[in-house]
Amino acid sequence: MPDVWDAIMVGAGPAGSSLACRLSVLGRSVLLLDSARFPRDKLCGEYLGAGCLPLLDQIGVLAEVRRLAHAGRMVSVWSPKGVAFTARYPEGSCSLSLPRRQLDAILLDRARNQKSVEVREGFRVEKLLIEDNRVRGVVGRLAGGEAETLRARVTVGADGRNSIVARGLGLFRWRSSHRRLALGRHYDGIRPAGEGAEIYLGRSLYGILNHQRDGAANVNIVVKGGGFEVWRGRLDAWFDALLDKLPRLRARLESARAAENVRALGPLAHYATRVAVDGVLLAGDAAGFYDPFTGEGINMALESAQLAAETIHGAIAAGCVSCRFLGRYEVLRAASLRNRYGLQSAIQLVVGCPRLMEFAANRLRTRERFANRLLEVVGGLRRPGDLFLPGRS
Repeated sequence: MPDVWDAIMVGAGPAGSSLACRLSVLGRSVLLLDSARFPRDKLCGEYLGAGCLPLLDQIGVLAEVRRLAHAGRMVSVWSPKGVAFTARYPEGSCSLSLPRRQLDAILLDRARNQKSVEVREGFRVEKLLIEDNRVRGVVGRLAGGEAETLRARVTVGADGRNSIVARGLGLFRWRSSHRRLALGRHYDGIRPAGEGAEIYLGRSLYGILNHQRDGAANVNIVVKGGGFEVWRGRLDAWFDALLDKLPRLRARLESARAAENVRALGPLAHYATRVAVDGVLLAGDAAGFYDPFTGEGINMALESAQLAAETIHGAIAAGCVSCRFLGRYEVLRAASLRNRYGLQSAIQLVVGCPRLMEFAANRLRTRERFANRLLEVVGGLRRPGDLFLPGRS
């Protein structure tokens, strides 16, 4: 174990594990920490848009993910009044879906097998190590163990919406204008098994059914505003009450069997005021998350890891891990994701207004090429500006 690691990853989800893999290939030493022990469950839509596939291939896990995942060619959407439209990926492209306990375990095992990566599961980071006004690593411990001080040239917060790295630096902020909660449960016996995700729009809520292997499905309902305090301890009953507001989704689940109790997570929308400071980067959900409707969370995590690896490697090679060098990640990430967040906001404006929902559903029902292009954009195959290329209707 080196006295000073090139990078410490706090969080071993898709962002942290894939970043560890990329840095190892570049010859960097990495310590990958997570408070959980894997495999572990995590409330998530479990949707990997088509743009995730090349990113998974680059770190050598695509074949294993495809072996276990359900492949989808399309997304079907129903408005509150029952207007339906379908968007399809181009020939040769598809989305994938598999439980996070499987996906995260595959990524973590890949990182663990890299020669310059050490993995510590069950290690809880308690605080950042700050010396000379700069982050120099972390302090934490295994359950029941003594506190350890771990030093690194760069510390990466890849520890999600409750990021101790982002919060420890005072960078974390809630998006007060977009307060949503998610409730999720897996089902068995979904028939017939669809070719992709199904989205059911309601008033102040929506539901997403994401097919997985062997008739299984992941079902999430995202609802505006509060409710958690009222339904605390009765999440299954709350989920059932919300299904009453989404009758088409309820009908879809009639013959299915709930595989677990309902879990809830929220508020969802948050951001970091900075994603790069002296000695620190934020990746994945630790850097920000808006809304699960477009299913871009895992794609953004994998993409941010790609950008972070390039930046960290270059900064260490230059012998300077100040914001002067690490700030390049902030620039690259903004260029890559800013327009996508803008598109997400526009979609949420439509989803939040019943008249706009019905108008958009009717338009997309008769404009197949534009609907397909929209799916390519939110699936990570295209950039938002491609929506308005000449010849697209």
